[in-house]
Amino acid sequence: MVQAQLFVRFVTPAGTGDWPVTTFLLALPFLQWQTLIVAMLVGGVVYAGTRRRSWAGGAWFTVVAVLVLVAFDQLVFKRFHDHMTLSQTDGGMLDLGVAIPRLLGSAASDADWMTYVNFGMLTLVLARLYRLLVARAYVPAASAPRMATLLVAVGTYAALAVPVVRNVRDRYELDRFPLLGLLWAEPDAVAVPRVPMARGPELFQLRDEDWRGDAIEDTALAVRAAALRNARRRNVLFIVLESVGAHQLLPDGRPDPAVTPNLARLAGDALLFPNLYGVYPATTRAHVPILTGGRAITWGSVGDELTLPLRAPTLIGTLRAAGYRTGLFAAPDLRFGYVREFYQTMPWDTVVHYQDGTPTLDKEQEIHSWGVNEDAVRPSVMQWIRRADGAGRPFFVEFQTIATHHPYGTWGGDVGPDAGEDDASRYRNALHYTDAAIGRLLEDLRASGVLDQTLVVITGDHGEAFADLHEDNWVHRNRLYDENIRNFMFVAAPGLGGGPMVSRRLGQHGDVMPTLLSLLGVALPAVPGQDLTSPAYRARIEYFHKDARPAQFGLRDGRWKYIAQLDGRQPELYDLTRDPTEQQNLASHHLDRVRMYRELAANWYVSTNYEYSRLLAGYDTTRRRVVTIANYARVEPPQLRVGRFARGEGGGFVETPVMAPNAPVYVWNRWSFLPDDIDVRIRVVSPRRVVHEYDFHISADWEVSWYHPGLDDAKEEGVWEVSIWARGDRLATERFEVRRSEVPAMRDAR
Repeated sequence: MVQAQLFVRFVTPAGTGDWPVTTFLLALPFLQWQTLIVAMLVGGVVYAGTRRRSWAGGAWFTVVAVLVLVAFDQLVFKRFHDHMTLSQTDGGMLDLGVAIPRLLGSAASDADWMTYVNFGMLTLVLARLYRLLVARAYVPAASAPRMATLLVAVGTYAALAVPVVRNVRDRYELDRFPLLGLLWAEPDAVAVPRVPMARGPELFQLRDEDWRGDAIEDTALAVRAAALRNARRRNVLFIVLESVGAHQLLPDGRPDPAVTPNLARLAGDALLFPNLYGVYPATTRAHVPILTGGRAITWGSVGDELTLPLRAPTLIGTLRAAGYRTGLFAAPDLRFGYVREFYQTMPWDTVVHYQDGTPTLDKEQEIHSWGVNEDAVRPSVMQWIRRADGAGRPFFVEFQTIATHHPYGTWGGDVGPDAGEDDASRYRNALHYTDAAIGRLLEDLRASGVLDQTLVVITGDHGEAFADLHEDNWVHRNRLYDENIRNFMFVAAPGLGGGPMVSRRLGQHGDVMPTLLSLLGVALPAVPGQDLTSPAYRARIEYFHKDARPAQFGLRDGRWKYIAQLDGRQPELYDLTRDPTEQQNLASHHLDRVRMYRELAANWYVSTNYEYSRLLAGYDTTRRRVVTIANYARVEPPQLRVGRFARGEGGGFVETPVMAPNAPVYVWNRWSFLPDDIDVRIRVVSPRRVVHEYDFHISADWEVSWYHPGLDDAKEEGVWEVSIWARGDRLATERFEVRRSEVPAMRDAR
């Protein structure tokens, strides 16, 4: 029932359903063979519970757990258009105890009438089952034979359904049992480069020959950077905005005064970089390169890599060595996704966040399930700053916000610019509240007499999406478009003046650390990032990835933006100078560039994590998951047609669904993209199930190909099936019919 609702409610209205609704609903039982198998297993548990009273409670609880999770899966699907999977929480199975209370808050905000109907039905079903199973109000005396017969019938049906649906996989995989991602996850399809290159300068060297810097901008940037250095502001207020990227905060390169008036005023004294790319569109992995100067994890596990100290320079360690007092103050609950564990590996003087036991942060101050309101954290920040100022040492304060995390919240009667209740409106109002809280924090610093000695640095961890630019792109983990992954940094010295200076220089989160240290006059250690204000700056390729389904990686190379799934499917290429919102996929027009980018992205993806884990103290290399050469195991399914070639001038291929027994057969296919040359097998099956197989080599630079299997004479009447296979996968299937009555028609055509 839930799967049918998902199809009708979320897939079909978007115009992405492959079948009409009625056809899908009729075929639903066959599509649900995985669900039927799970039903058999759960049914077996329930049946066992009817035989032993001591097992009845456990059987009932099993049913409760499965059905409740399926009901919540619908809410997850509504948001992500994907079933619940462990990849949606960086911490994995061991982090679910922390993740579930956080996720429930977001899920509750997505509940609608369908949710309440489903949970109402669920309550009635479970109450009835409890009465029959646990309370033992009624137990059928002859249930065993009927139950056994039913299990056998359902099992047979499920077995027969497998060949029926093996090639029927909707875009959203509604043939998959909703909780499969929690019970079992498919191995990662890792795109390992054919010729691995060392992680070095050549991996980041710009390949866009036409990308040039702006000499006038470079001069203005140097002047503004010199002014910031000469201001000699040793204190730092470092603000990390939750779920706020360049697309959200800097729609035109600067903050919108209607939404963020305080940040708009602050930008008047700021140097802004709106083209700073994150490496990952979610919080945990986004924070890593910010504090490590560009080092990051890709295919590694946050539960392993981020719990061990890094034997390499970090922003906090460098500032501590330079005499700074360092404090982290976070409105969110940092236990989610091992963020807390990552920060605890660094030499902070003070760490305060919601759910760390701090008595001043309690549930009454929650702005939503992900954390407390930002104003609740301000007193702790100011109390610590006063102590730091009294100690005569400069301070570095990292202040993390949370209001703009889904489901988006405001506090204290803050009136935002939007009156709507949709996600985008609630988000803009939450951003308005965050801006107001930051404004109050800046006023606190001014009242304490330290603002004119403080450098204010602001960035975001990732962006947020509302399907306004790309269908199905909601929140942040779904895609790698710029609204998800393009970030920003601006550095301000309040009161310095000079107006906003916007730089178009390309960078990444790892550049925050060297840029900040340079402006503070602190010696820069060896890190992958670069100082964005330096005359020695050179534009580089910036890489990014995500592991939530579908797992993707990509890069920004000058004007070019490349995105692909890790298994090689669906490459995307955009020219951002002409198409800044990434609407026109040019991959099929630049195949050589796409293949080059695939190799570069694969090299970065594999080498980055090896480098990070190599620098970890106490890392157990025997537990390391080895990435092997798995290549691109899948290719895009081609268009497949069966027909003949028309004779005469202007003749070409003609699709022929019905042909004569003696007509020549040609198999035609069109490929949207091939990463490499491939060998395919064309399989032709006669009405009597006689199989003919032919091997055929297809070059990667072919768009269209056809093959003549030699079936020209005495083909038997009936429906024939033609399919094309590669690496054991059936890519496409087509059918044609042979009729003897078509012979005269063929003769006339000739």
